[in-house]
Amino acid sequence: MKKLVALILLLIVIFSLPKTLPFSIKEKIFTTMVGRIKGTLQVEGIEFNWFSDLTLKNLRWQDQNTEVKIPSLVIHTPLIPFLLKKGIHYHFVDATLYYKEKPLLNRVEGSLTLVYDQNKLTLVKPALVTSEVIEEGVEAFTNHILIPPFSSPLISLQLFSASLNTESKSSLKLQGELRLGSLRCKENHLLSVILNLLRQKVPKAITIECGKIPFIIENSIASFDKTPFLIDDTFEILSLGTINLLSDALNIHVGLTTNSLTKAFDLTFLPPGYMVPFIIKGTTHNPQIIVKEALKTIGILLLLEKIDPQHRVYPKTQSF
Repeated sequence: MKKLVALILLLIVIFSLPKTLPFSIKEKIFTTMVGRIKGTLQVEGIEFNWFSDLTLKNLRWQDQNTEVKIPSLVIHTPLIPFLLKKGIHYHFVDATLYYKEKPLLNRVEGSLTLVYDQNKLTLVKPALVTSEVIEEGVEAFTNHILIPPFSSPLISLQLFSASLNTESKSSLKLQGELRLGSLRCKENHLLSVILNLLRQKVPKAITIECGKIPFIIENSIASFDKTPFLIDDTFEILSLGTINLLSDALNIHVGLTTNSLTKAFDLTFLPPGYMVPFIIKGTTHNPQIIVKEALKTIGILLLLEKIDPQHRVYPKTQSF
């Protein structure tokens, strides 16, 4: 009987031990669990037990110009899955991402199940992260030639797979789908080029409806599949391409669709699926928007309107 009582008391001590541990020891356990992370990681409060959840209060991570603040990060069943390398489930809400001290993403919410083993971080199952985009952060973060400062009440990132070797800059692998939804944009160079090609006035504020963007990142190359965008609720464009994350080299194709060309120039007929494309080369810091052939094709289309439809020979479309 005494042995049974002693065993029960021992179990009570073991299970209550996490609550009585000094913060410094809790912090050490947490650091071991999350692995080696670049930058500065700070947390103001830690609550955990052996078989339930670990909750981090006011987590803050900072590296160069980027800062992340998470009021509460809940790590479900941390110890046993950690020891068995089965993956640890992280859930966070109301997080904020800053760039150069400007809020870039707000109300960030998501759940990730990750495994960290031998310097490799791997996503165990598909994950969804949502947030709103703040214009002043985008303005500080992006090159305004290509991406205008914009805001969005809700964007979502669906990750199908992800892995990262924390010792290698070029090891990131991602496959997923980005949904930007409805964007409120400021005028920028690329939008001006597109609207000028369509011979439209360029407003100071432009609405863009974005289709889902399927993407893959591998071997330092980010590629995205054909994606529709609706500019100013009227003009549809399509885009696809690649970005070299190491050299910043661009290879992006943009197409003005039949619908856009017909609305912009009041054309009476175009072959189904016709498109006037242009290309973006150069780098993200010095992009080259090449529209010479697109201008020539549009000029020919306008001349063809004066010719009998039966005798029109349309320029060859370079659809993608």
